[in-house]
Amino acid sequence: MRTALLTALAFCAAAFAQLSVVDEYVRKQTPIAKAGVLANIGPNGSKSSGAKAGVVIASPTTHDPDYVYTWSRDSALVFKGLVDEFTRGEDDSYRQLIDDYVAAQAILQHVANPSGNVSTGGLGEPKFNIDLTAFTDGWGRPQRDGPALRATTLTTYANWLLGQRNASHVTKTLWPVLKLDLDYTATFWNQTGFDLWEEVSSRSFFTSAAQHRALREGAALAFKIGQWSSAAEYLKQANNVLCFLQSYWNPTGGYMTSNTRGGRSGIDANSALASIHNFDPLAGCDSATFQPCSDKALSSLKVYIDSFREIYPINHGIPANKAVATGRYSEDVYYGGQPWYLTTAAVAEQLYDALIVWKRQKSLVVTKTSLAFFRQFLPNVKTGLYLSTSSTYKTLTREIRDFADGFLAVNAKYTPADGALSEQFHRDDGSQLSAKDLTWSYSATLSAFAARKGLTPASWGAAALIVPRVCKANPGPTVQATFKVVASTQDGETLHLTGSIDALQSWDPVDSLPLSPESGDIWSITVTLPASTNFEYKYIRKLNGVTTWQSDPNNVQSTPATGSYTINDRRLVSLRATNSSRVPYKMQYLRLLSLISLAAYAWCQSSVVDQYVATESPIAKAGLLANIGPSGAKSSGAKAGIVIASPSTTNPDYLFTWTRDSSLVFKTIIDQFTSGQDTSLRTSIDQFLAAQTALQQVSNPSGTVSTGGLAEPKFNIDGTAFTGPWGRCATFFPGLSVKLISSLDGPALRATALIAYSNWLVANSNSTFVTSKVWPVIKLDLDYVATFWNQTGFDLWEEVSSSSFFTSAVQHRALREGIALANKIGQSSVVSGYTTQANNILCFLQSYWNPSGGYMTANTGGGRSGKDANTPLASIHVFDPAAGCDAATFQPCSDKALSNLKVYVDSFRSIYSINAGIASNAAVATGRYPEDVYFNGNPWYLTTNAVAEQLYDAINVWKQQGSLSVTSTSLAFFRQFQSSIATGTYASSTSTFTSLISAIQTFADGFIAINAKHTPANGGLAEQYDRNTGSPLSAVDLTWSYASALTAFSARKGVLPASWGAKGLTVPSTCSGNTGPTVQVTFNVVATTVFGENIFLTGSLDALKSWSPDNALALSAANYPTWSITVTLPANTNFEYKYIRKFNGAVTWESDPNNSNTTPATGSVTFNDSWR
Repeated sequence: MRTALLTALAFCAAAFAQLSVVDEYVRKQTPIAKAGVLANIGPNGSKSSGAKAGVVIASPTTHDPDYVYTWSRDSALVFKGLVDEFTRGEDDSYRQLIDDYVAAQAILQHVANPSGNVSTGGLGEPKFNIDLTAFTDGWGRPQRDGPALRATTLTTYANWLLGQRNASHVTKTLWPVLKLDLDYTATFWNQTGFDLWEEVSSRSFFTSAAQHRALREGAALAFKIGQWSSAAEYLKQANNVLCFLQSYWNPTGGYMTSNTRGGRSGIDANSALASIHNFDPLAGCDSATFQPCSDKALSSLKVYIDSFREIYPINHGIPANKAVATGRYSEDVYYGGQPWYLTTAAVAEQLYDALIVWKRQKSLVVTKTSLAFFRQFLPNVKTGLYLSTSSTYKTLTREIRDFADGFLAVNAKYTPADGALSEQFHRDDGSQLSAKDLTWSYSATLSAFAARKGLTPASWGAAALIVPRVCKANPGPTVQATFKVVASTQDGETLHLTGSIDALQSWDPVDSLPLSPESGDIWSITVTLPASTNFEYKYIRKLNGVTTWQSDPNNVQSTPATGSYTINDRRLVSLRATNSSRVPYKMQYLRLLSLISLAAYAWCQSSVVDQYVATESPIAKAGLLANIGPSGAKSSGAKAGIVIASPSTTNPDYLFTWTRDSSLVFKTIIDQFTSGQDTSLRTSIDQFLAAQTALQQVSNPSGTVSTGGLAEPKFNIDGTAFTGPWGRCATFFPGLSVKLISSLDGPALRATALIAYSNWLVANSNSTFVTSKVWPVIKLDLDYVATFWNQTGFDLWEEVSSSSFFTSAVQHRALREGIALANKIGQSSVVSGYTTQANNILCFLQSYWNPSGGYMTANTGGGRSGKDANTPLASIHVFDPAAGCDAATFQPCSDKALSNLKVYVDSFRSIYSINAGIASNAAVATGRYPEDVYFNGNPWYLTTNAVAEQLYDAINVWKQQGSLSVTSTSLAFFRQFQSSIATGTYASSTSTFTSLISAIQTFADGFIAINAKHTPANGGLAEQYDRNTGSPLSAVDLTWSYASALTAFSARKGVLPASWGAKGLTVPSTCSGNTGPTVQVTFNVVATTVFGENIFLTGSLDALKSWSPDNALALSAANYPTWSITVTLPANTNFEYKYIRKFNGAVTWESDPNNSNTTPATGSVTFNDSWR
């Protein structure tokens, strides 16, 4: 009894002593840590010299290691701490810092870097220089946690602002930044990236957890501010991530595996950090979201802590239930593998968070999973619920509080007298190591201190979530299966495994899994397989290129529901040599049935498509002609040769003529005429020429014929200018009355249509008509293209102002064939200039390719994924049958065009209800781009036709050249139709060529069949059809829909367009832009301001920052109250602009209307204005 009493007294004394140590450490270290954080934030931090405002430097250490950079992850976590303090009312002085951080991140998002630009993956770039420029040296990239963590920080701030009735600041300033990050997260969450330690490229638990939180709270914010479509997508992907999160759990080891690969144990601080950064006090001890007090989080924490007890000498002699120093992971070798302040603080924080929840809910639960954790403190505790009134609850919470304090005491012990926190401390003696004054160390310390005080973050929506029963992009529960087989082998011979499920490579001998040799002729491999699954498999031998399958029958097994198991197979003595294409007998039978079924399906589909083509062709042609003035049945009021987009006058009003649509429609008509299919179309073509000649000279909001007016996208159908607001982007900028839209594809497409007509005229000895009537129109358009191709304009959907792949591709074609026509008709003076710019565009075209995603990024801006019908439309409208499968010009059968097509098509498989249940290698309805919200985002007839047309074009070229090539780029496309296909060239005499052509023809017909299914009985083609029901939507009788049907039908028949000169082109090694002639423009505005207020300028041109208030140009107040700036602008250009005021983060636009001016042809000009 006396011994027990003394032991208890000793324990109490030790606990009290530790409590005193920690209390003192918290008191002393809090102001030091806070100062340490602020010292590392630019521009005024004492250790942040050179850092821009709002930029967090990781550490002021410049060598061994050099950490004077800003990491997206670290910065977001640091500012989350500051935002939490600010929104809790602890420090109001942080507001300016937070606004500076928002501004800095808005800039960084748009900095092109080695991971890409804002629309091609650049948001995954982990670190930047502290002056906000790109860090371009080698590094572990991309890292996908940064965008999610930044979104979480800004969402917290945005929610506070909404609570303060400042929704405008959220929608104008924060949401654009948030949306980019959330869109990136929603798109790329299931892609691999480097973990938070920047060492393992895989999927990472910390990243997935952060992504789930960001999407979940981002959806809630989107709902609050009316961003419904974004909210729906974020919720959908959040559910997918939540489902995937469960797959990290290792039930055998009792911990969350930190990464899906990397060759380590998976026991990692990653998991404790995930738990504290996903803490939602309203979620209780929810296991699915890994809340700090959940049984899985507690079990994982114990496993993690225990992994460091023996490997660090400073931990030796510490009892097994006491706190120790912890590091990143036990296998760590960075700086010799040391304890970290932030990881040790994270353990304490998780325990404090757990205590907060138990106290709040007045109970704790011990489960089988968490039993080992709790038995550290009460060896005899059993599973069950313990109320706060019970002695068990009181004992456990007291012990765990002491345990938590112990980790802070460890950090306190190894914190020097001045309170400075480095990254690491030495495993042998506790002395500081690596980067000094690590910002994250200070921030982690403050966060743990806050949790110790009982402070909680705001809820982010983790309460009462239900994990989906079926995970998208996640195979569900898995088990570890070890296959062992006894087999003697020859020198150089190897054993492989394949079978009936994806994880066993689906009977593919080429990609079969290699086994490793052990002692005694034993070969083995461990594979992750889906749980509770029946499967078949076989072993195969490989020697000198010969594959030998195990003899029949197939081996059969079932995986268990959980855990792991070993399959021991007998000695392989009955192996039958075969060629490499042999498949197990059961699979041969199944494939035979499959081929029979496929043939029947293809025949049936072909009949449907044949019938549709036969009935729809005359309807489509009539529908097209009905929309052309003056005699078209539905074109009342349209001048001769004018194409109306649609006769719809409301919801939407499309009774206008677009240069783009008109040119594409008349290119179809001209092709029919010049090929001899319909000679009656000549009059309509001449009327189109006359109408476009007149329209070129119509002054409009984009300018005159010499000042940019050729890029005006649409006109009234009587040939007059449309002067109302246009463009669905105009509402994005409050205070801006009209955002001018220049659609730079129109002049190029019109030139291409008229060049096709001119070539026919020249061939029919009518060069005089070409030079006198057609060439003047073509030359205006080509001169415009040659001058302005490198300027931004709106894409073909008139929503994104940037460079656009479709536009660049058609501009290149127009110039290239314009050169050939100019040589034919003696207009050689333009050839050199056009040639230079065509080469420049061809070079620039290559920059749209996204090699990691395997697709052409549709636009250089816009914040979307870049997967867009823009790209297959470009491919079919630059098709040159003489160019073969050239990738540089994106020919339909090129490897890049095919890879792109698969990515584009697949992006619609799961988002439209009418596509549900369709096989992954069969045709589906497609739309403009997966993020589309116009009319709710639906399939379009013309985009679905475009996919079919590209495939038909590809087939026509393969047949023409007598072969097809499969490259590593196009391999995924071809493996949709033949899963074992290898890279190489297949002649038309091979069975591979024959089977692929047949399968791709069926695939192409499938897209026509989809449109046929959703075409009403009268054959009328609207713009769209409903994603849920297939009923026609939006504008009726869309002329472009009819034209797209006709061109797809023509390609199906094997009709080839004329060559335009794409064959044999060489991409220049150096790309050059073309700014065209410029002038110096001085803007003076008289404006009185208050102290600290400044005047800025923005407008409709690139040089005026394209109406961006964030990037607006700052004017000088040297001659106050006159503010001035001189800017280089393109000559002969009509433009609009406004002045704006900025004060304390608020932006005030000048009142309507916009200022409008035209630059001179040469020299300089001054515009004098007064603030309105």
